[in-house]
Amino acid sequence: VKQRGKIIKVFVPFICFLTFGYYFISKSTSIFIILYRQIRYNVCKPDEVALPHTIHDGVTIGRESTWGKGYTGEGMKIAIIDTGLDIDHQNFAPLSEDKLTDTSADKSTVAAVLDSLNATSRFEGLTADDLYYNTKVVYGFNYCDDNLNITHDFDNMGPHGTHVAGIAAANKVDGSEVVGVAPDAQLYVLRVFGEDGGAYPDDILAALEDALKLGADVINMSLGT
Repeated sequence: VKQRGKIIKVFVPFICFLTFGYYFISKSTSIFIILYRQIRYNVCKPDEVALPHTIHDGVTIGRESTWGKGYTGEGMKIAIIDTGLDIDHQNFAPLSEDKLTDTSADKSTVAAVLDSLNATSRFEGLTADDLYYNTKVVYGFNYCDDNLNITHDFDNMGPHGTHVAGIAAANKVDGSEVVGVAPDAQLYVLRVFGEDGGAYPDDILAALEDALKLGADVINMSLGT
């Protein structure tokens, strides 16, 4: 019994030491890897392009294999109900004419349903010219503030809308690996976060109704809880 007690007294601290050592090393390694990635991907020379950490995730979800079968989003309209869009971003530049089909939207698509849109009842004198941006961003309205500001320039809501719009439909741009799953799709930007917050149920429902009236094929609502 005495011998067994001595073994236990030695063995238990030894196991504790090994456990703590393993935990310390694993945590230190994880921290080192995170720091390395931050330095590797976020610190660039002036002539380098900064790449997101998720730059290669498209391969994981089968993006390239979908392209290989001829599906690039041509003729599709994706409604982004979120914080808005960086309208000047290079990945949302106008689509070329060869990317448009008979199911693509244009200014006449907006004009045809203008009188029935919730946006029209919220903004006096609204026209299709006000809502239409280009062949990529066919429609944009701010349902939270009831105005035409769909950018991230005047609030602290963050660029989340641009992030999800990019995942869905960012154009392929020379010199950058950033590209959406459906780069030839068009976007409807329905902003429901405003200068002082947002994501109110009535604004979200109004945006949803308008997206349907505009003929959106896909609606993205990454709103959280």
